[in-house]
Amino acid sequence: MRSSAACVAGFTFGFTYAILPALLMTNVTRLATELLRSERLATLGKMVAHISHEIKNPLITIGGFAAQLGRLPDLPETARRKLTLIYQEV
Repeated sequence: MRSSAACVAGFTFGFTYAILPALLMTNVTRLATELLRSERLATLGKMVAHISHEIKNPLITIGGFAAQLGRLPDLPETARRKLTLIYQEV
């Protein structure tokens, strides 16, 4: 009959060589999935920053021109209100 120490050692040995690799692979797979997700989110963040920059630049120019046109002395009041709205929204 085996001693309890031998059974424990056998169980530990079996666990180490049978279950542990499966647990490690599960963790590796989970970590790889998380890494890919993080990389995708980082790439998406860079894309959003680039797109917002590309949209913001022309809007700033439009707002500047609207402000300049709004200061013209002989501008009809309806046009001045529309230009003021453009400037405020930008």
